[in-house]
Amino acid sequence: MNQSGKALFNGKGSNNGRTPLNDRKTRLYNSRAIKAQTTESAYDKQESILNVPQFLDARKFEINAFEESQLKSKNAMATRCFQALPRAMRRRAASHHVSRIPKRLRRKAIREMNGANGPPQKRLPRGRQFFKLMQKYRVLKAASKLRQDRQEFNPTLKHGNVRKYIRSITRELYTLRKNDHQKRFLLNNSAGAVDRAFALGTALGGGSDGGSDGVGFGFGGSGEKGGFTGVDPAMAAAGKLATPSLGGLKYRSRQKEFVWVPTHVWHAKRFKMCKQNGFQIPFTPTQKCFKMMNRQNRYKTVCFDTSYYATMVVSTTVAATSTTTTAASPLTAQGLGSKLDDVTFSKILQSLLNRNGPIPKSIIQGKKSYVGWIYWNGKRIAPGLVFVNRMCGQLLIRIPNETYTFFFEQFNKAIANDEIKARTVDCRYSIGGIDLSGPSGLRSLSKVFHMKNTSQEMSNIWSSLSSLSDNSLIPVGTTLSFSIYDPRLWKRPTKLPIRNSVESIYNVLMNLNAGLTIDHTTANSLMTSQGRQDSYKDQLTIKELGKIFRYNTDFSKVLHSTIPVILIKTEPQRWTVLCPWYWVLPIWLQLVKVLDVKPGGLKQMQQFSFERKQPVFPRDYLWLPEGWKYNNIAGDLANASDSRKPKNVVKLQDSENQFSQVFNAYKADWFTLRNLLFLLKYRKQIMSPDGLIDNPLDDPERKLETIDDVIAMTKFLKKEQELCPESIPINIYGGKKKKDENGHEKLLFDGMDHVESIPKIILTSLPVVQVCVQVTRDGVIEDNARLYAVPNSSDVNAIGFVTTGGMNLNVGKCTGNGCIIAIEKYMNKSVKTIYVRNPGKSSIYACTYELVDV
Repeated sequence: MNQSGKALFNGKGSNNGRTPLNDRKTRLYNSRAIKAQTTESAYDKQESILNVPQFLDARKFEINAFEESQLKSKNAMATRCFQALPRAMRRRAASHHVSRIPKRLRRKAIREMNGANGPPQKRLPRGRQFFKLMQKYRVLKAASKLRQDRQEFNPTLKHGNVRKYIRSITRELYTLRKNDHQKRFLLNNSAGAVDRAFALGTALGGGSDGGSDGVGFGFGGSGEKGGFTGVDPAMAAAGKLATPSLGGLKYRSRQKEFVWVPTHVWHAKRFKMCKQNGFQIPFTPTQKCFKMMNRQNRYKTVCFDTSYYATMVVSTTVAATSTTTTAASPLTAQGLGSKLDDVTFSKILQSLLNRNGPIPKSIIQGKKSYVGWIYWNGKRIAPGLVFVNRMCGQLLIRIPNETYTFFFEQFNKAIANDEIKARTVDCRYSIGGIDLSGPSGLRSLSKVFHMKNTSQEMSNIWSSLSSLSDNSLIPVGTTLSFSIYDPRLWKRPTKLPIRNSVESIYNVLMNLNAGLTIDHTTANSLMTSQGRQDSYKDQLTIKELGKIFRYNTDFSKVLHSTIPVILIKTEPQRWTVLCPWYWVLPIWLQLVKVLDVKPGGLKQMQQFSFERKQPVFPRDYLWLPEGWKYNNIAGDLANASDSRKPKNVVKLQDSENQFSQVFNAYKADWFTLRNLLFLLKYRKQIMSPDGLIDNPLDDPERKLETIDDVIAMTKFLKKEQELCPESIPINIYGGKKKKDENGHEKLLFDGMDHVESIPKIILTSLPVVQVCVQVTRDGVIEDNARLYAVPNSSDVNAIGFVTTGGMNLNVGKCTGNGCIIAIEKYMNKSVKTIYVRNPGKSSIYACTYELVDV
């Protein structure tokens, strides 16, 4: 007990009836408790005169206690700089270089590290000296090995001029490498950047045949004024799938099956990577970021490297004749191409967009890009985008890599069969992309993009767009194309100066609709291999950039690089930047320096779509081949992972068997649900006194008299899935088309009254509708959750599955994307509540649902 009457905590007693303090809090509390004296004897009786010596002598213990408390507080809270870093800078294996911590903590970090590691070590020789030392070391090691083996040296090597032979071999190797290098292609930079399509086309014999610059496209022009200036080298590889560049020799073996994106090395130390569709894709940051990414996406910007998306360019032209070439075309006058064959192009676009009528003028004229589903032969392929460069006769198609190989081959077959004058170039590994999600995406991008050779109108529009705090008013499909300088020439992101005469948003929208933001010359440079190769000319290396900043090189001497960029708005709060492959990394390195930008991965892209209640391709589209394949693979992997658990751990399937007799716990088991529903309908049909089938017993060993018989037959039909795992048991009902691919009218499940036989059930597709469910009160929704019509987990009450479920931070409750069977009462929303149960769990939660327009 101190003199003030307060007790010091020892960490074992009660904290006034609350939770006991731990040792650290006890030390901290005691260090801050300063002893005090309530009465003072140094005053006289009237307390008017103070005896100073007596006062100081009495206060000696207080001064000592104050000093001791300061020392205790300092020792109790002793935290080194590398233990107090901002959350975004923390690493599990942190580098103790002072440049890796904030400037405000660097002096303290230097003081803490002084003398901590002993005396400074001698600096190792670098470069040539280090190589010579290592060479001497290897020679001495080999000589010592020969001496130990007591082997005699070859007399020729002992007395001959070995250096002379080495020099002659070196000359021969140099000559061979030089000839081979010239035979393939000539690099126009010291950074090693070369367009992949340009390299493949050159290796196959393509090249310029008219004009020195080789800019443009075509199929062999006449070389006359108004025609083509040359042939794009990539046209030699037209119609062939591109092969990836395996990179440097050191990392070549790691990219044989899964190619690195341009920013792989940057992502590898900050992200968890996943191998998917022939690429190593950034999956998610190593730090916890679920809530932080949601806030970043709502108020700021999240960027993604989406270079793994597949891009192809279709070139279609007619001969440059007087009927097709007009003097009013500026690109024709420049020799960049002839007028587009509108009939051919319209035919291609009608197939891609699945439209029988005319294509919107804004799309076919290249004023806007098409963003939506890509079709072929009336079948959905994947969500993607299409941009038309009409003046140059080019079409850019960008879709996910899951379906690209199939689409590319089918597209080329259709062109060959229809004898369409068009050629396709696979631009994977040639055109990269960066996506930005969030309201301040353009504002963040304007700090990195410094426009080059742009018109005054384009500069004004860009300034107006960059000044917007929220770009949701800009319509989806808006497209901009322009050229920029090398962003690395600026040490840090620079805020775009906003002019006083910034146009209003309505004037900007009118200019966007008029197509004033499209520079067809820039778009042509990005969509041709020769244009992309020219953008790499004299690309600066890291060492050259260091010399520029070190010696303060004149800025005008290093502004030679020109980067073609196409910017497309793909979602209400999302932009896509398309640029040459080897310019993705320089742009990325500058973009992540912007304070309002945080990098994300594939998991964050799926999270943002889920929070907007939008399905994710391909996992939420089970009626498509890619979605059904994803569902089966994910289920098999989850089953294999669960089977490796110890025996004392209850497996998920064992828990699910307590509530379901037929469903698989690791995936959305639509195959079983389809069989169960049609068997129930078939049993009701044969048990009816007015049945349509005379002999209801297709299988004499099993009579469908009870529900148990139906369950047993459902289990028996599970074996059929092993014979045809790729057969899709469901099809989507709804949308604009009410007919299937064969032209038959789509029926609801209510309208499918007649079931011929049990074997025909396996060949029948179950109509489903896509829904988004949300718990009404408290509850959790997980992946592969089961949906029921009533709050009873019996298998006969199941109506669907949830493919993606979890906490939706935008709503504050758990939501899920999934499908239910297409029944009239669910289509007209006469039933407003359905029920959900997670795999292996007994709790059932009431949910509301919304139909998703597909």
